[in-house]
Amino acid sequence: MAWLSSLSIVLGILIFSLPLSAQKTLTLDNAILLARQNSPDAVIAKTKLKNGYWQYRTFKANYFPTLTLDVTTPDLSRALTKITLPTGDDAFVQRNLISNMAKLSLSQQVFTGGTIAVVSSLQRLDILNPNNPFSSPLSHSFLATPAGLSFTQPVFGFNGFKWSKKIEPMKYKIAKRQYAQDIEDISLTTVDLFYNLLVAQSNLQIAQKNKANNDTIYNISVGRYNLGKLAENDLLQIKLNMLNADLAVQEANMEVASAAGSFKSYLGMKLADSISLMLTEAQDSAEINLAEAWAQAQHNSVRSLNNDEKQVESQQAIAYAKGTNGFRGNLYAAYGLNQSAGQFTGVYDRPEQQQQVNLGLTLPILDWGRARGVIETAKAANMVTEATIKKDNVDFEQEIYLQVTRYNLQKTRLRLSKSADEVADRRYFIAKARYMIGKIDLTDLNIAQNERDNARRNYIESMRTYWKTYFGLRRATLYDFKEKKLLEEDIKVY
Repeated sequence: MAWLSSLSIVLGILIFSLPLSAQKTLTLDNAILLARQNSPDAVIAKTKLKNGYWQYRTFKANYFPTLTLDVTTPDLSRALTKITLPTGDDAFVQRNLISNMAKLSLSQQVFTGGTIAVVSSLQRLDILNPNNPFSSPLSHSFLATPAGLSFTQPVFGFNGFKWSKKIEPMKYKIAKRQYAQDIEDISLTTVDLFYNLLVAQSNLQIAQKNKANNDTIYNISVGRYNLGKLAENDLLQIKLNMLNADLAVQEANMEVASAAGSFKSYLGMKLADSISLMLTEAQDSAEINLAEAWAQAQHNSVRSLNNDEKQVESQQAIAYAKGTNGFRGNLYAAYGLNQSAGQFTGVYDRPEQQQQVNLGLTLPILDWGRARGVIETAKAANMVTEATIKKDNVDFEQEIYLQVTRYNLQKTRLRLSKSADEVADRRYFIAKARYMIGKIDLTDLNIAQNERDNARRNYIESMRTYWKTYFGLRRATLYDFKEKKLLEEDIKVY
């Protein structure tokens, strides 16, 4: 066991050798703040929030007016092309030409699902010399559309614009609340790591205290044995307790090193940093009202918003099935001014009007029930979604009830475990003093020591459970019951 003893000494030096001035004292609140800023989970959560933000920005940009410039220069063509002659006959003719075109368009999607566009364009056509295409053109002409207005509108079809306006804002709201939930997950992870280290440090303190006590008891027992007042069997048991206490100190040092490494790594601290944890007492806050907690959970939680989104998407699927599998059409209307001329100066002189109206209709006549099948499938899926959401709401309400009840009861349990810790510590102090004067035997002393150690550990675990219940309730409701505000209010994307 020499290697274990040496390892214990090294670990003790690494943890406790730095001067007190270099140590950083951390409360649970300090640790949670560091984890929310520096932990890997915090970086991932922030990145996901930014991704949701830019997806929403992209969605909104799709419905602002879009200004586009299209330029084609040059467009050279030297080929046999079929044309219609003045006589009405078709013939293949060698054509040599070069075309240049520029078009500026402004388009906007409207709430009906259609698109309005304003267009202005200019085109130049040069007829090339077939024998020498690099010489001056034989002729050239211009075609201009100073202004043109067009409108495209699906008729009786699926209106994707309408459904996107419902779903995309919900997705962004879910992204923000998912970030708030991720932050509470970070708090819960930090609570576990904080109390893992606190328990390890407490176990080390208990082991060191037990070692000191066992050393004292052994020295006194040796004297009593020499006076014939203690049996050799009892003395050997006391020596065994002393040796076990030495081993417990070494194992506790290793547990502290392991827990400290995980804790520092998660908080973004250096492994060489020296820290000291301060036990955070639970605040004497009021009990949480079940009705208030359930109302906040229904209104704020990611789970509720996800269910709302699933319901809307299920209804969208029905609308899409109907809009793409039944009677539908497409309306196109355009009005503008255009003119052609041999010179650029004349292309905008007395432009001619142009109008175009087109209505296309699609009516399925025989599809062997395909359209009805698609629509009924979408309706059945919607019914399943509604039933699933209804069941999930019942389960969620039950979870909130259990969390609120557990939180309110945990406050009482915490108070009792703290009292038990104080009583057990006092009892061991008295038992030790009585053993020294021979009033109780070794068995009673060991019982008092074990009860003291267990009471201390139970108190720390009660603290852990209290804070996990507290942050778990915040996570489920995304509501700060102490400050009486939504957790989403503190979220900033940039």
